[in-house]
This record gives sequence, C-alpha cells and structure tokens, in this order.
Amino acid sequence: MESIQTVDTPTISVELPEESVQVQGHVDSLVRLFTNLLENSARHTSKDGSIAIFAATVADRVIVTVTDTGEGIPPEHLPHVFERFYRVDDSRTRSQGGTGLGLAICQTIVEGHGGSMMLDSTVGVGTSVRVVLERANPPAIELLPDETIVGSKGGYARVTDPVNKSAGI
Repeated sequence: MESIQTVDTPTISVELPEESVQVQGHVDSLVRLFTNLLENSARHTSKDGSIAIFAATVADRVIVTVTDTGEGIPPEHLPHVFERFYRVDDSRTRSQGGTGLGLAICQTIVEGHGGSMMLDSTVGVGTSVRVVLERANPPAIELLPDETIVGSKGGYARVTDPVNKSAGI
C-alpha cells in the first residue's frame, strides 16, 4: 500500500492487487469517473482525514472502492445522491461545492460500461463508494523480444517499433 499527502489534502492510500487490473471501457470516461469520486472525497474530507483507494478482481469483475473519513452523508439524503443537480447541503453555492452532477455522471459512466455503483455513508465517519466493472481480458499473445502490447478502444495492438508505433494486430 502506498500513501500520498500534500500540505492541504487528506492522506491518500492506494492498494492494488499484485496482478494487472484492467477494465474494458472508454478511457476518458473512466478517468472522469475516478476523478469525480476522488474530488468528492477530497472536498468532503479534512486535511487530517484519509482517503483509501482499493482495487480487487473477483472472477470477471474489477471492484474499486474509494473510502474517506469525511463528514459523511445523512441517511435521508442517500436515496437521492445519484440524482442530477442534487446537493446534500443546499446552502452551498456552486463555487463552494459543485453542481450536484458529479455522482450522477459517475453512475451514468458506470452503467454505460455495464457495471454497478454502491454508496455507503455514515455522518461523522465517512463515505465509501464501490464501483464494479467488467474485467478486460487481453488476448493471449506471445511477445517477441522488444515488443510491447498497448491498449486501444477496440482491443490491443502489438508494437514492434515503439518509436514509430508500427506493426499492429
């Protein structure tokens, strides 16, 4: 497990399995998904708190959990957190806390990738968001010396000349 902390942010720890964890999906959307989740955690967690990112593979799925020690969400708000424009604290202005679209966007991305997303939260304890996505299975390709495999939208490509990115499968 690795930990990262800057002056004004909570400690962030990351725990990944030893094997490669890959999901099938649109790279930009998946980056947006996890960026939104981490920004939410950072926004609602004090600099003395912590955020933990954990990934695991179970059968044909990848489970990524983002857990924070932030302020938590009151139970009456939990059924609504994935609704567009819903904000737990109505007194917040857009400059103080977003538009209320973050979790709705996350859920749309996850569902568009055939996955699921669950959220658990306790006031004063923190929030945990679990994302379950389909695991990518790269084709079995025997590599020759000096070859690499790179991912692409439609699959994988064999690169024999890393400088010119030539000779794909």
